[in-house]
Order: sequence, then C-alpha cells, then structure tokens
Amino acid sequence: RYRYDPDFIVMDPRKLLEILSDARWHSADSLQAASGLDEQSLHNWLSRFKDGGLEVRIGNEGKISLAHPLILLERKLILQGLEPAVRESLVHFELPMVVDSTNTRAMEWLRDGNAGRALFLTEQQQSGRGRRGRTWISPMARNLTMSLVWPVAGVEQVQQGFSLVVALSLVESMCSLGLRGNELLRVKWPNDIWLGEAKLAGILLELQGAPAGPHHVVIGVGINVHLSDQVLADIDQPASDLYSQGNQQLDRNQLVVSILTHLERNLESLRTTGFEAFRRRWHELDIYLNRQVEVVGHGQRITGVVRGVSADGALILETGDGEKVFTGGEIAPTVRSLQMPANSVGQEE
Repeated sequence: RYRYDPDFIVMDPRKLLEILSDARWHSADSLQAASGLDEQSLHNWLSRFKDGGLEVRIGNEGKISLAHPLILLERKLILQGLEPAVRESLVHFELPMVVDSTNTRAMEWLRDGNAGRALFLTEQQQSGRGRRGRTWISPMARNLTMSLVWPVAGVEQVQQGFSLVVALSLVESMCSLGLRGNELLRVKWPNDIWLGEAKLAGILLELQGAPAGPHHVVIGVGINVHLSDQVLADIDQPASDLYSQGNQQLDRNQLVVSILTHLERNLESLRTTGFEAFRRRWHELDIYLNRQVEVVGHGQRITGVVRGVSADGALILETGDGEKVFTGGEIAPTVRSLQMPANSVGQEE
C-alpha cells in the first residue's frame, strides 16, 4: 500500500488518468485495482485532477467518471508520427505528467551542460510563464504545453523575425490538420495566435548561451485546446480554444507532430533566406494591420496605426510624428481601435 502524504506526489497518476480518459463510469474498487492506489490516494488524485481543471463526476454507488473523454499525450505516437530527419534530430525528449514549467525545465537541461534539439511536454504545468512575467494557465490534460530547445548561431538569428516565424508555423500546423475554425486564425505581433478576437495561443522565447559558446533558444508554446468555463473565467483577457470550434476529437499528439514539422521547415528557411519570404503571409494574417493600437514597452505608450512589419520582422507604426519602427514591446488595442478609421493617426485622448 502507498503511503498518503498530501504534500508529496507518491506516484505517477498516468495509469489512473488513462483509465478515466474514456469518460465512462468506473467503480472506485476497479480504479484502485487497476492503478495500484489505495482508497485515500485515489481520493487525493481525484481532488488533484479537479483542482487541475478536469471535471470529475461522482455518480450512483460512488462510481467515478470524467465529464469529457481525453486523448493523452504519448511519446511513442509522437515519435512515430515525425519524419525520420525530425525524429533523429531530437537528442532528448521528456513527457512527465506534471511539471512546474516546460520552459524552466528546458533551461535547467541546458544549464546542466546539454546541447542540441530537445522536446519537453507535459500534461499540466503548475507555474507556466508567459511574456512579461505573466502566468499561463494550463488545465490538466486539456491543452498543449510544450518547449522545444533549438540551437542557433547567435543572438542575431533570434532577432530577425524568429518569433514571427514561430507564430506562423503554429498557424500552419493547425491549418494542415484541417481543424474547424482555421479561417479565424490570426497573428498578433510579435508572436501571439488569435482565434477571431480572442487569444488562442502564446509563445515565450528564452535565449541561453555564453559569448564564446553555443547558443540555444527555448521555444515555449501554449495552445488552448479545451478550456472549461471556470478556467475561462480565471483568464484576465478574451480567450478561446479549439474545442469550442467543434474540434472535440482533436488528438494533441498529431498537433505536436504538425508543429514540429512546420517549425523544422520554416526555421530552416528563415536561417537560409531570411524573413522577407514570410512577410506577405504575416500581413495576410495580422489581426491589427491598418488598425489603431498602442505599443507598450520601455516605459512608453505610443499610439498609431499598424502598417505591417519590416524585412527583419520589426513592427511599423504610423504615428502623428511620422513612421516609427519597433523591435520590442507589445501591442495593446486602444479603446477606439474598432471605431477609428484605418487611416487615422494621432494621440489617444
């Protein structure tokens, strides 16, 4: 029998979650027998699942089920789905059930002296990080949270439209799967994915490397696959997910394979030919092209109209003081962004 300690995870709960993933009713006794958990540990993990955003139901005679079926991430399926060259390029692959942050784990792996391409996935991250210190909310086994370690020649390679190409690759990966709602996918400079007027996915890039040593960029990706009403209420900005568009049967393993495939192709193209080849596609998908916004960063808030991006991925903003170019910062829609004419400029009142 496993000892029970609410502050210490005594086993990997994957087996229990695999059994419950069919969303059918199971007796507590059968769950204990199949998972190897005692009664108290079973109760503990069910509580953890609920806290993690899963809808656990208790029915007649104490039977247990999930409200929705799950397709869990599987290392074998992902590796089988990759093209041989992409699969062989991975020197390391981790898939724990729970982790603080996939980006944090990837950075730790690099600081331990490792190098090369590495993939870090999880069913739930408990301390997910977004841009500018924000928290990325990630329910248990419902979204896609991953980090990919990618070797680069130096800092300059990451500055030349790298984040924009990552965002375009995510859009391409979802479109290639024929997901419903693809026509609503848009990009927001420098690297967010929106579904209509709500955020669907975020990207966090972190660079690691010594001046004289190899450099790596950790590409952190979070995609909202299925958010409960409660989780949506906890997010402080408009958010959407793929499930709400009718993609109830989406296999996240296939999504991982598609993302890695498109990142491989596009980042290699960026390295060899530069960002210019991606500009047209960015402008086609840019949610704020020719709309008034504020660019926030470095203690400034500058209002203007987005006029696209430059050949190296910098934001072009038309302001009352002329055209300005930004390589850093963040776009924030103004209160009047949807009402102002596309050709209007000036300071917000």
